[in-house]
Amino acid sequence: APARGLGSRDEAAEPQDPARGPVETLVAAERARAVRSAVEALPRQLREPVYLHHVEGLSYRDVAAVLDVGLGTVARRMERALSLLRARLGGDA
Repeated sequence: APARGLGSRDEAAEPQDPARGPVETLVAAERARAVRSAVEALPRQLREPVYLHHVEGLSYRDVAAVLDVGLGTVARRMERALSLLRARLGGDA
């Protein structure tokens, strides 16, 4: 299950943008936590392609090969996952 480590990064270890003030940095960190939490809450079939594509940087074709499913299946799962994430995160995903 490659998506296990999605929320394992420590937010304090992420570099801070020197152009951001403390409030903007806090808001960005909270947003990142909310996104990670929403992705982790997805069913495995939807979470895995999101993780492989957006975190690991794989193309849809490569995601299909890793998951041993068709390209259309990956596209449908990504569409469904992103729709659920938008609903959970207030339309900003």
